[in-house]
Amino acid sequence: MNRALLQLMFFWFNVSLTLPVTWLMLGLPLILHQQGWSGQQLGLFQLAALPAVIKLWLALPVERARLFRQRYKSWGSLLWLGLALLFALLSQFDLQQNKSLLFVLLLCCSLLLAWCDVPVNALAIALFHDGEQARAGSVRAAALFTGAVGGSGIMLLLWQHYGWALPCLLMSAAALICALLLRLLPEPPAGAYRRSEMLGFFRQPGGKGWYPLCVLAFPFLGSGWLWLKPLLLDAGLPMQQVIMWVGVGGSMTGALVSLVGARWLNRSNASSALPGWLLFAGLSLLLLAAGVSLKLSAALLLAISTLMACAIGGLSALMFMLMFMLMMAFSRAENRAVDYGIQASLFTLSRLSVPLFSGLLLDRFGGGVMLTVLALCTLAVALYAWLQRRVIAARLLPS
Repeated sequence: MNRALLQLMFFWFNVSLTLPVTWLMLGLPLILHQQGWSGQQLGLFQLAALPAVIKLWLALPVERARLFRQRYKSWGSLLWLGLALLFALLSQFDLQQNKSLLFVLLLCCSLLLAWCDVPVNALAIALFHDGEQARAGSVRAAALFTGAVGGSGIMLLLWQHYGWALPCLLMSAAALICALLLRLLPEPPAGAYRRSEMLGFFRQPGGKGWYPLCVLAFPFLGSGWLWLKPLLLDAGLPMQQVIMWVGVGGSMTGALVSLVGARWLNRSNASSALPGWLLFAGLSLLLLAAGVSLKLSAALLLAISTLMACAIGGLSALMFMLMFMLMMAFSRAENRAVDYGIQASLFTLSRLSVPLFSGLLLDRFGGGVMLTVLALCTLAVALYAWLQRRVIAARLLPS
């Protein structure tokens, strides 16, 4: 298959995975915030994405069950079809109904999205060779922001004009297209799964330097980005302006920075660039904390939000490039899905727990204190990344 077409197909797969996650975890909370949900409730709402933490266990049947001859393609297509049906069902749900029922439906969506991610990206690890890993990571970062533009911007605008059903039906159609496209891909022969080798994943050289960064590098800035729109609404900005400036404009800025940054990132400089981007992210969070605490004007707050968009764009491009290259480096041929599931679970664990913690800080101490804590945590991770840069580089270069 043409390699550019292969990259394009995985771009679409990752957009179709990112868009509903962004819509449900970032777009919908903005709607619920307008309906009076507290910061603690919205933080608990993020636990609907909890199945993403157990990707290791979701990967086990994909890797071990011999139900299908082409396991990644068949599992992926089946799960995409399930998503299409579930989004169609969710389109009929009334947001004014029981909160518990809404949470259960979103939990089911999150389960299928997390499960579908495993065979899709295990197949990517199998199909992309070493020379394509950096580009594949950049494509995934671009897909993240394309999905973010759709989920936290365009979908919100569609919801404002046409109601809740249309975004859900569009996501259902995207999932159906993915189920069909996945059948067109080749799939390498499955290796023999060896259960005794699972723990060997944690004993690989360089793991002790990478695994803490996989857990801690992104969630503090990501949590600040999650709370940015509600904080701007609390500062008195109209929803339409927040959606257009942050949801659409901010996500497009992040995507542009992500793509530009990916042009000069490579195996030799990625580990050294990580501390710099984390430092920039921490300073952006500190500026936003000062802006919220000092009640700066709308224009200044929007300018700071643009800096946040640049920070999250650059850090996302770098992290997804590192994650894709290192996930490939740490994924053994006979355990691709399980090894990917372990690393994805590590990455997701803190991404879900930090918003809950920061929501409690927001309710108890206000936005300024919450953002300051996130900034200090990010700066601490920047220092750790600087200390571990040679360990990461050593794992990247020989792989």
